[in-house]
Amino acid sequence: MFSLGILLEYFSCPELISLAKVQIPNRSSRFWLSLCLFTFGSNQFTIAAYSQDDAITLMQSARNLYLERDFESAEESLRLALDKQSPNTVGYAVGLQNLALLEYLNFHFKESADLYLKALALAEPLFGSESSQVANNLYGLSRCLRRMNRFDEVESYLNRLLLIRTKLFGAQHRLVGNTLLDIAVNCERQGKYSQAGPFYLKAINSRELQFGKASIQLIPVLESYANLLEKKQDLQSSEQVKSRIKDIQDKPGPANFVEARPQNEEDGSGWQSL
Repeated sequence: MFSLGILLEYFSCPELISLAKVQIPNRSSRFWLSLCLFTFGSNQFTIAAYSQDDAITLMQSARNLYLERDFESAEESLRLALDKQSPNTVGYAVGLQNLALLEYLNFHFKESADLYLKALALAEPLFGSESSQVANNLYGLSRCLRRMNRFDEVESYLNRLLLIRTKLFGAQHRLVGNTLLDIAVNCERQGKYSQAGPFYLKAINSRELQFGKASIQLIPVLESYANLLEKKQDLQSSEQVKSRIKDIQDKPGPANFVEARPQNEEDGSGWQSL
């Protein structure tokens, strides 16, 4: 601020400049003017650096509040951090995705969907159109749209998500299996029972490969598939699936456990790190 004051005083000096005539400063005056400009520029750089530090601190604070499940306070802190970030940067894109997550957790699904769309538009050029960051935004967006019963819009996003995750992780990865199940459920809710069936079978096969054919991890998917078969009036097949569920419950396999899966970074359901 001191250097800025000197600079303003210099330009207001009537011996050097006037509205009628601009006088060229001597060498000494030019030196002091250059020094003032340099110092002022340095101060601007310092302010920018402090601003960046503030953004990092606010981001960390938002994450801590998120972990404490104080989503409203986390959102306030994160919005302040984004105000100090440059748009079209990795930090801004990741921050925007986390803000979308907080809106989702605060049950503001429309606002969350809008933010996921913006984060997706940023993530594609920054990370690549087939990156995990893009996949996670697609997953978050699909969750929002499903909560708003906009199932017809979800379909294209889930299909794209399936392609990206299959390419990134391989066909047998659990995230691919989860996406197959999401597609099956989404088709069912649209009344597309014939399309939903094959996706349920693929999701069941995926879990069999991961956990074994006698694992209780299969039960939720088998129950959903049995309900679908009832809707299709295929009662005989539905009873066969229910019989298999009972066998699993009566004779659990050796690798029978239910792994608690909290919100996590890998699938986009949790806080995203830089």
